[in-house]
Amino acid sequence: MQRIFFLLASLALLGCHPPSPAGEYAGRWVEADQSTVEVRLVLRPDGKATMERLVRWPDGRSEADSWDAEYQVRGDQIRIGSEGKLYALFVREGESLLDPSHPIGGKPIRLLRQSGKAP
Repeated sequence: MQRIFFLLASLALLGCHPPSPAGEYAGRWVEADQSTVEVRLVLRPDGKATMERLVRWPDGRSEADSWDAEYQVRGDQIRIGSEGKLYALFVREGESLLDPSHPIGGKPIRLLRQSGKAP
């Protein structure tokens, strides 16, 4: 009887883990200064993250940057950073990642998982 209980408890615990967030995510939004921001975030299965950002202003200027970091999953949160510094904190919502610390128009930035693109 104890073996059956242990087996059922183990299966229940294993089934409670959310799927890996590894994959490619992308988002686009307009900032208050009317610049358009495009972001591509790749979370790899090995815990590494890469983010690319492109900003375009209405006057034709543009700026691009990228960085590499590590990520950790804590419940529904994904913490991205390196060397003790937190770069971003996303909350998982379905196939999206939300950045509640950076609202645009009263809503958090949303990065959508790009289907069919493996990291």
